[in-house]
Formats: sequence, structure tokens, C-alpha cells
Amino acid sequence: TLVFLLATTWVSQIVDLVVPNPFDDVLTNMQQWITSMSGSAVISDSTINAMTQQVFSALSGGMAMWAILAALIVAFYSMVVGVGYTAFNLHRMRGEESGYGDLFSYFYLAGKIILLEVLKVIFVYLWSLLFIFPGIVAAYRYRMAEYALIDEPDISALEAIRRSKRMMLGHKWELFTVDVSFIGWQILCTAVVSIISQLGFVAVMPDVVTTILALIANTACSMFLTAYISLTEAGFYLYLLGHQAPPVHSTDGTTGQSPYNGGNDDWDHPQNPFGGNDQSWNQ
Repeated sequence: TLVFLLATTWVSQIVDLVVPNPFDDVLTNMQQWITSMSGSAVISDSTINAMTQQVFSALSGGMAMWAILAALIVAFYSMVVGVGYTAFNLHRMRGEESGYGDLFSYFYLAGKIILLEVLKVIFVYLWSLLFIFPGIVAAYRYRMAEYALIDEPDISALEAIRRSKRMMLGHKWELFTVDVSFIGWQILCTAVVSIISQLGFVAVMPDVVTTILALIANTACSMFLTAYISLTEAGFYLYLLGHQAPPVHSTDGTTGQSPYNGGNDDWDHPQNPFGGNDQSWNQ
């Protein structure tokens, strides 16, 4: 997990320090505009023109283009490494051999992974146009797409999304309750990072030092939380397949490995050996 965080979060932050992302300036300006216009019933044309000019000026120029290109490259790279980390945790939950190499073993599927993530964003956005709730439901509907692609690398991005939709049918609320169980840890992690950041501002440290301290604090918290969440989600995927994450405890008290070895159609015919909605995978 530490290697994964160093290879993604730290790389992204270092690139932002070297080549500042122009979209960060746009977001900052938008926040300032919203604050300054709060309570105002009418927005003048001159104000809108000023906003538009600031956005274009922030996104124009050779340096801005290089920054946008660097941000896109890092984002796509992080998507691929993220799937590698997901595969690593899935292998661990199955009791299979895995290692650091799993993080970087899916670049041969980079195009398909990037397409999958882009399609998910587009579909969730389109559903969100109807209302916020359909967008949230859609996000849960597509959560297992990466796992489907890991188990069957030959399928298309759309087929991975279709399999996720079929697997999550009737299980979205279950995964939502699992996600809710992590809120306390996430709040604690955010509070720790915020305190570290505020101490940096109080001590009047340079922005680079403050950013690095906050990043170290965030990494320390995320080492535990990221592994915890990812392993649990991998266990949920095995639960949807109808197989328990090893070691499994059968009704006679014995333990054994998951019989699923990938490459078949078991995902489409889940058979829970414990019957009903057994939740022991999360125990």
C-alpha cells in the first residue's frame, strides 16, 4: 500500500509542485467569486465577462497546456496503477500469490482501463443530470467493473460495465452500508491531516514544506485506511461471486481456500455456500 501511495498520490503532488495545475487556479477563482457574490441577487454582465476572461487566461498559454497534459498523463497513469492495486488485493483475498509487481502489471491494458474509467464517469454524469440520487445509484452499479476486467482481461470495457451491473443487481444497498462503516475512519484521517496543515500555516512554514507535511500525514493514515477499504471491497466482490474470501469457515468448522480460480462463468451464477445473504466475508 505504501508503494502504491508513493507511486500515485506522491507522484501527483510532486508534478503539481513542479508544474502547477491551472485548474486549481480556476477552482480558487470560482470559490472567490462565489464568496464575493453571496447575497447578491443579480450578477452583472461585466462580472460574468471578468470571470470568463480569468478562466481563459488561466487555461491559455504554453505553460498551461503543458500543465494540463502533465495532469492528464498522471491521471491516466494513476488509473492503471490503481487497477493493479485492486488486483493485488483481490489476489490476497483469494489466497493467491501476489507481490509489488502486480501494481505495474496492467499497463498492457492501459487503453481499456482508461476507456473503462472514462465511460464510468460519463455514465454517472449522465445519470446525475436526472437528479443526484440516480447518479449515486449508477456509481454503485459500476463499482465491480474493474474486478470483472481483472478476472477477464479479454472482455471490452462496456462488457465489464455490463457484468458489474448484473452482479450489483440487488446488492447496491449492501455495498453502501459497507462504505458507510468507513466514515468514522475517514473523518479521523481528514481531521489529522487538517491539523497538520494548520500547524504548518501557524508556524508560517513555506507552502512546499506545509504540503509535504500534510502529504506525509495523509500517507500515514491512508496506509491503513486504503488497504482496509480495498481488501473489504475485494471481499465483497468474492461474496457476489458466491465464494468466500479465504480462509473460509464451513458449517463443520473446517477451513479451506476459495474454489474460484477465475476464467470461468461462475460470476454469472453466484452460489453462496452459506445460503442467504451471509456476511461472514466481512468478519
